[in-house]
Amino acid sequence: MSAAARPALARTGRRIRGPAVAAVVAPALLLGSIDAIDTLDAVATPTAAADEWRSGPSDLRDDPLADLHRNLLHSDDVPVIRYAPWSDHETYLRAAVYDGFDGHRWSPAGGRIFGRVQVGLPDPPGRSATELTLLGFDITITDDYPWRSLPVPYPTRYVTIEGEWYYDAATLDVVSPEADPRGMSYHVEAVDVQVDPARLRAAPEPGADLDPMRDLPAGLGDTLGRYLDEAAGTAGTGFDRALALQSWLRRGGGFVVDRDVADAGSSAEAVLAFLRDRRGHSEQYAAAMAVLARGLGIPARVAVGFRPGERQTDGSYVVTAHDAHAWPELYFEGTGWIPFQPTPPDPDRGSDDAAALWDLSDDGARAGRWLGAAVAALVAVVLGLRAASSWHRHRRRWRRAAGVPALEAEAAWADLRLTAIDLGVGRSAVASPRATARHLVAVVGLDPESRRLLDEVVRAVEQARYGPHVDPVPTLERDAARLRRSLIRSRSLPRRVVVRLWPATAPRPAG
Repeated sequence: MSAAARPALARTGRRIRGPAVAAVVAPALLLGSIDAIDTLDAVATPTAAADEWRSGPSDLRDDPLADLHRNLLHSDDVPVIRYAPWSDHETYLRAAVYDGFDGHRWSPAGGRIFGRVQVGLPDPPGRSATELTLLGFDITITDDYPWRSLPVPYPTRYVTIEGEWYYDAATLDVVSPEADPRGMSYHVEAVDVQVDPARLRAAPEPGADLDPMRDLPAGLGDTLGRYLDEAAGTAGTGFDRALALQSWLRRGGGFVVDRDVADAGSSAEAVLAFLRDRRGHSEQYAAAMAVLARGLGIPARVAVGFRPGERQTDGSYVVTAHDAHAWPELYFEGTGWIPFQPTPPDPDRGSDDAAALWDLSDDGARAGRWLGAAVAALVAVVLGLRAASSWHRHRRRWRRAAGVPALEAEAAWADLRLTAIDLGVGRSAVASPRATARHLVAVVGLDPESRRLLDEVVRAVEQARYGPHVDPVPTLERDAARLRRSLIRSRSLPRRVVVRLWPATAPRPAG
């Protein structure tokens, strides 16, 4: 697929089905035969030149996980990445993945099969969907970016960039034997993965090739037993157990984000200390959830990169050094590697990190939120209808009374009685207007102007009911509205809120 064709796809966000993907990629392989041959050569010799990946700029670091705490605590919080999404999608940017764990350290994943990015990246491992939607991002790396690997969303499908860049087929990380990413601008298109909880719950057991990502050092699984019981309890499926782990670390287990904790790392000893003391930063949260997930038989690894950063007024995002972050990825057959967010919101960053990762909150909690939102919406509709009905009846009374002094007096009196009912000081409908007015004066503190308005309404309605004629009062509707506002202001705030939300629509019947 040409660089010119791919942005049009990302802008529209249209879906591509499996055959279409083949039809798009095949011409690229045919027309870009040199790139295709280079890719095949790389596949044929996956690790023959592994040492080459450690060449290049000496001031860039090769181990983002080991460097994470230093980056968070000691570096200046300077911009390291700027990116502009082509749709309204912020994104985490992943720089490295670690899947080997010997109890002392996590080792980088992948390093097995490399291919040139110019021909497109393969589908992410474990994913069986036959259609995809691509999201486009224009990314620029600043001179303060600390690592050699290229930060990209996961899973990336296409990268348009100058220089010699390769993807790792196992992780979809993008690396170069020599290129320096600092100062580079490039375009990526990533798959918008739609996570289906029902599918995740029904996922079959992963194959034996994932066993290394379920391995734990001897004896560690037994030590984790009490934490697994506390965190996962009796959760049924692997997905439910994963959600339980995330919720326990993020909310229910009493864990606290502490960037100033000693740089304990992510070894088995550091993970156990974190589970005991319940303080740490994202490296400990990510390593702990990965280790606990492995203890439950779920393939797990640790990813390192950056949170989405801060949105700018032009819709772009700025990512700073202190946005460096680690999170676990868990594997579910048919969907592939799924990121989780066990780290609680960082008070120093003022945001909820989970918002940018796939929404993997528990279905029950989500259902509760949806139900709560639905109830709130229903209540809002009912209250709106009530207020609209009250206003409609008010307008209808005054339209019918227009130009007829007697009817205008009765409309003003109806407004006054409805206000008394709203305020909880209404009298029986059989009470005379003057008796009702005395009752209002006795229970509601009225200023002299409000008492004058009340006397005017009473005089008008008495003339309408008992006099031979009714003197017109051109300002009667306005005066009745002013009296209503004055009466409402005299009551407590809770009562005023009730009046606004649930106004009376009709006077009480007599009797």
